[in-house]
Amino acid sequence: MLEVTDIAKEELSKVLSSDSAKDKQLIIYFRGYGWSGPSLGMALEESVDGMEKLESNGVTAWIDSKLKTFLTQIGKITVDYRKD
Repeated sequence: MLEVTDIAKEELSKVLSSDSAKDKQLIIYFRGYGWSGPSLGMALEESVDGMEKLESNGVTAWIDSKLKTFLTQIGKITVDYRKD
């Protein structure tokens, strides 16, 4: 249900190990629909009450249970990192 690429893992590890991320969890959330379909976002939050845990490539993320139901219909979340 979650796939984190190696480059994304490296970049997320930097963010998650920073002082500003202390005691916070990575949240993946539904942002709405765009021209190309559903759009997801990521944030750092302290509370994960009522959320479901996903893990991939050593990265732990939390999603709302409604998003998990949606993903069973459309497929997995892929987190990647791109440098322009």
